[in-house]
Amino acid sequence: MSVNKKRGRATTGRFATREELTCHVWSIYRQQVFPNIRSVAGACGVRMEVVKAIVQTEEGLNEYLASGCPTGAP
Repeated sequence: MSVNKKRGRATTGRFATREELTCHVWSIYRQQVFPNIRSVAGACGVRMEVVKAIVQTEEGLNEYLASGCPTGAP
């Protein structure tokens, strides 16, 4: 496996794209499905730092608010 594929998987977890990941992070986070960022990260298959960065920068939040997203992994 190439370095890029490893890096991509580390930032998208169980999802095919970063957009899918951010959508699910916001869905889970805003609905308080899990009690903390560590649990959200585990559910999405990424490191806690990835979820923390998404939340702090509000990455994908506007898209989530505009169109919604189902909770859970694909």
